[in-house]
Amino acid sequence: MRVPLVVLEVFVGLGAVAGGVGVATNSIGLPEYLLRGSPFGSYLVSGLVLTFVVSGSQLVAAAAVLRRHGLGALAAALAGLVLVGWMVVQVANIALHNHPVMDCGLPSLVAPANNLARTRPGS
Repeated sequence: MRVPLVVLEVFVGLGAVAGGVGVATNSIGLPEYLLRGSPFGSYLVSGLVLTFVVSGSQLVAAAAVLRRHGLGALAAALAGLVLVGWMVVQVANIALHNHPVMDCGLPSLVAPANNLARTRPGS
C-alpha cells in the first residue's frame, strides 16, 4: 500500500504546485468577480497557499512514507486533511458567491462520499 500512496501524494503535490502557480499569477484566467466578498484583492495568497501548504504537505508526506519514517502514516493523514480543508474552503467560498459551478460541482463532491458512507465492509 506504500507505493500507491506515494504515487498519489506526488501526483497531487505536483498538481498543486502547477495549480498554485497558475492561481497565484492568474495565468489560468480566473474571473475577478469570484474575489468579491472575499478578504483577498487578488489570487496571489490563494495560489501561494496551494503551492506551498497543500503541495508541501503532500510532498513531505510522500517522502516520509517512501523513506518508511515512523511518522509517515501521520504525515499522510495530515496531508489529506490539509487537502480536504483546502477543498472545503474553496467550495464554501464559491457557494457564498452563488457561483453556477455549485450546480454541478457540489453534487460531484457529495455523491461519491454518500456512496462511500453507504458501503459496508464485506458487501
